[in-house]
Amino acid sequence: MLPPHLIEQGNRYAWFVVTSGNHQIAANTGANTFAGGSKFVCTDGIWSQGSTTDDFSFRYNGAKFEKNRTVVEMNAAVLPGGFTELRMVFQGWEPAGTQRSWEIKPFGVEDWIPFDARPDNPLANLPAQASLRMVMQGTEDLAPMIILDTHAVMITGRMRNDLRGVSKDLAFGFATETIEMIVNMDAFDIAHHDLVPRLRVGAAVVDADSVTATVDPTKPSRTTYKAIFDFAGAPITGARVQLEGNTDTVVKVPFVQDIQLNAF
Repeated sequence: MLPPHLIEQGNRYAWFVVTSGNHQIAANTGANTFAGGSKFVCTDGIWSQGSTTDDFSFRYNGAKFEKNRTVVEMNAAVLPGGFTELRMVFQGWEPAGTQRSWEIKPFGVEDWIPFDARPDNPLANLPAQASLRMVMQGTEDLAPMIILDTHAVMITGRMRNDLRGVSKDLAFGFATETIEMIVNMDAFDIAHHDLVPRLRVGAAVVDADSVTATVDPTKPSRTTYKAIFDFAGAPITGARVQLEGNTDTVVKVPFVQDIQLNAF
């Protein structure tokens, strides 16, 4: 038996049988019952010749759905201490003209909330438990699906409220006394977040001599940090970038878009 598969309208399909033993498959002869196709025989591993009289005997079972909308409630999502993120990994398909969507109901909330791209976060209150359901919409003949096997997983999580990131050792190729670091932060709100750019030179952690933060006027959620490091009298030939930061809410967490390190 073949596993379930999506057969899209307008395409041609074929299936192959390979055996290393003495096996047989039922076949019919005479008038070709399957007028839309035929059996092909391969003798040398490369060339296949079609038959006009013989064909494999098989039956194709197509799905017939009773409803055009099906709701499936899943196991509750749980994380002690609360979660702000939910990741689901599964196999499945969503044919054109159908829809597969997810809805969530955090503990203490009465209504189901669409769990999709939305300006507000239904997990903003850090629920420790939330009900989850999948809504599948289609027709009697075509519908989306997922495979709930051992590979299907659901992962809950939340971000930390502090950040520390250290880059690999960056060799400049020459000795320099002045370093400029430019860090672009996105989803950044100075009212809730901060950032401290530092350098690691050997085992020493070096603070910047000056740091300026500029909010992008065209995208207020992006902030550019510019830090200057002065190693006057003690030039260096390499360093590591070390970024440290904090947020007062794990619901709104920024991320580093890119870092530029200039040695003069």
